[in-house]
Formats: sequence, structure tokens, C-alpha cells
Amino acid sequence: MNSKKAKRIRALVKHLQQKGALETAEWTTYGSIGGNKMVTKQDAQGNLIQVREATATTALDPKCGRSVYKQMKKRISNGKV
Repeated sequence: MNSKKAKRIRALVKHLQQKGALETAEWTTYGSIGGNKMVTKQDAQGNLIQVREATATTALDPKCGRSVYKQMKKRISNGKV
């Protein structure tokens, strides 16, 4: 895809954001995928304690402008539009 098409897609996504068609008004919003798990560890005195560790990874919110732009760009590159 050339830069002219990419500029048009970005302009379209920004227009959708301004008109309120996209729920998230920001261009980049991060969320997380995954959750937490309980792990047994030793504290300073050597006692075993249960600790909650995050196993989530940071990812783009699928409703923000940047991720919508990426999805549209991917669809055009694959020839689905």
C-alpha cells in the first residue's frame, strides 16, 4: 500500500473519531490481555507466602484509532476491500 492510501485511511479514522463513530476518542489507548496467577514464594524470613503475579501483556485497545487504522490497512493489503 502506498502512502497516499495510508493518508486517506488515517484521515477516515480521524473523521470517524471526531463524529463519535469510534468509542475511544484517543489515537492510541493501551489495554491488557491476560490476567493474574497465584505463585508461592519465600519472603525475607524464609516463610512461604502466596503472591499474585501479573501475566498480562500490554496491547492496543481494539477500539482506539490506531488499532482501527491497522485493521483497515491490513484488510486493504490482503485485498479484502
